[in-house]
Amino acid sequence: MDLFKPEQSHEFSYQEKKSRFIAYFSPLDDISEINEIINNRKKLHHKARHHPYAAVIGNYQKYSDDGEPAGTAGQPILVNLKSRKLTNCIIITSRYFGGIKLGKGGLARAFSFSAAEVISRVKLLKAYNALFISISTDYPVFNDLKKILENFHLLSYQENFTNKVNIELAIPAEEKLNFTNQISPIQKNININMVGEKIIFSDGKLSN
Repeated sequence: MDLFKPEQSHEFSYQEKKSRFIAYFSPLDDISEINEIINNRKKLHHKARHHPYAAVIGNYQKYSDDGEPAGTAGQPILVNLKSRKLTNCIIITSRYFGGIKLGKGGLARAFSFSAAEVISRVKLLKAYNALFISISTDYPVFNDLKKILENFHLLSYQENFTNKVNIELAIPAEEKLNFTNQISPIQKNININMVGEKIIFSDGKLSN
């Protein structure tokens, strides 16, 4: 299953029956960042009554209604994260009470709406199981190598020109066999090292 994470943090605010909802959507690299973000948002909006949230990193998920009626806040936020196949992220929504009760249904709709809206305003990066490859070659072979590399989805690519051409690149790990087959005609003229695999997030465009 394809998974995605936000490229950067974003905030969305709207008002429902005088209650103000401020949704903050942020990428996460580690579970330890969750409490830090929650504490920072609570300090920033210290006059808000509630700060429900939902966070997902891989198989780990956590949510809280933070004093709102059970099931009206954290879960609707989490449902939005999961329906969009999101990982490595958190949404925390601070609510300023406006004096008019929304009821359980109204709260659930408001928290769900604010989560959906803040997600829709952020560029999402796709998760790839990337294979990192290091190549060193002489200049006469470089053009042939470049033509072969044009056939692949390069997630990252860097060149360094010294007495040889040194290349660091990454491709989706599923393309490993095809890469090995296509590189074989010139393999005796290059030094190649399959460095290893790692999950990275990318917009799918070449990163230099």
